[in-house]
Amino acid sequence: YTVDFFGGEPLLKIDLIDKICNYFLKKAVALHHRWQYFYSILITSNGTEYFTPLVRQFALKYKGRLTLAITIDGNKALHDSCRKYPDGRPSFDKVDKAFRDALNNNFNNTTKLTISRENLPYLVDAIKNLLQYPNLSNIFANTVFEAKWTIDDAKMFYNELKKLADYIIA
Repeated sequence: YTVDFFGGEPLLKIDLIDKICNYFLKKAVALHHRWQYFYSILITSNGTEYFTPLVRQFALKYKGRLTLAITIDGNKALHDSCRKYPDGRPSFDKVDKAFRDALNNNFNNTTKLTISRENLPYLVDAIKNLLQYPNLSNIFANTVFEAKWTIDDAKMFYNELKKLADYIIA
C-alpha cells in the first residue's frame, strides 16, 4: 500500500502529512491490518522545501518507507525556463542540490519530467541529462494535458521519442 501525496507543493504542509501518516499507522495497528507492516509513502515535490528542518525530520522518521520524487525538468536551462519562483528567480540550483541529496540518502530513485509544447524540442537532451544522475532508476515523463496540442506538436513529440529510443538502444 502506498500513501501518495502530490499536487501543488506537498512539502509546504509536511506537518499535516506527518499527522496523516501517523493516523494511518495508528489505525492500521489498531485494526491489526497488514498495512502496518507493508506500506510506503510517496511524495512528489518540486524540491524547494527539501532542506527545511521539518522535511528533514520527516524524511529521517520514514527512511526506508519514503520516496521523495523530486521533479527536475532535465538540464538547468530547460528546468529554469519552466520552474521559477513567483518572483521570477530560477529554481534549478536549489532543486538539483535537493535531488542529489535525496538520491544519495536513498529517499529517492525517481523523478518526473513535465513535457509541454514549449519544451518538446528539448525532450531528448533533458532526459539524457537526467540519465547522468547516479542511483536514478525511474524517469516519469508527463505531458501538460491542458495545453492546446497541434498535429505538428504530435509529429515533433513522435520524432523526439524516436530519437530518445535510438539513444537508449545505442
